[in-house]
Amino acid sequence: MAPLPAEVDKATRPPGAGQELSLPRPAGGRRWGSRGIAWTGVGRRRTEAALEALAQQGVQEVVHLGCAGALRPGLRAGDAFWIEAVCCESEEHTPIQLASDDPLRSALFRAGHDLPGAQCVSVREVASSPAAKATLAARYPEAALVEMETYWAAATAQRLGLRLVALRVVIDSREHTLPDLTPALDELGRPKPLAFAARLLRRPQTALALPGLARAFGAAQRRLGELANVLLET
Repeated sequence: MAPLPAEVDKATRPPGAGQELSLPRPAGGRRWGSRGIAWTGVGRRRTEAALEALAQQGVQEVVHLGCAGALRPGLRAGDAFWIEAVCCESEEHTPIQLASDDPLRSALFRAGHDLPGAQCVSVREVASSPAAKATLAARYPEAALVEMETYWAAATAQRLGLRLVALRVVIDSREHTLPDLTPALDELGRPKPLAFAARLLRRPQTALALPGLARAFGAAQRRLGELANVLLET
């Protein structure tokens, strides 16, 4: 399960048409026996709603994966991590510990993916600038990554009694500025043509950043696909 369909686009679907999962929009996905591929949309509310719907359909185990920003120097697009703990931007929520010793992690290791453990912090808005990431790194020194869903996925899984493990792949380094395209994208991260064109006209510098963003996302997307394929075969 990933926030965006593009994050699982490189995963090889099992043979056959499968069965469509009944999920609240904009979430979607398909199931092939005991395995499935799904996406939720970005953020807390959509993540919680999708997990609740999956639980109602008998799903008991979930792998939550997707892209993340780096909070530590030296991390690059395509670097993958096994999430061992996740905290929330709000002080009222304590960190959640996730499984570090898991058969799926062992399966990934045997397939050549030795994922280091990491903690991430889930935020409400995209941390797009080096300054924003530096601020988060100072506030959450144990966190290596920043994203927007893992805490809520873990909290919801605990509440529903689901087994959940989480993986994240870096898309932007700590020093890299991620173009803020949020107003020009739909709920599943796809460009809204008129809004996207207007955004580029108002902010020409954004257009200059798009090739680099495409390369970084391509590296992250390929790594996510490799990891998903191992997990689907396990």
